[in-house]
Amino acid sequence: MQQEEPKQGTEDYDQALLKLLELPGLQKKDRMKIQALLEQLTDLQAENARLRNTIRRLSAGSKPKMSTKLKEALYE
Repeated sequence: MQQEEPKQGTEDYDQALLKLLELPGLQKKDRMKIQALLEQLTDLQAENARLRNTIRRLSAGSKPKMSTKLKEALYE
């Protein structure tokens, strides 16, 4: 099974965007665009993690298990 990929690249990107927000000559509309990008990035990272977990779970073959009562009823 594969290990988690390092998140250093995305953390560096996040930090770079945060540093852009601190630039003194940055206009308000540009700040708002950068903040929107940060929010979108955060949402996409969370969605990516959920999708990776789902794919990992499905590829491992874990399927919903039948309850004991249902299994016994089917075998009767």
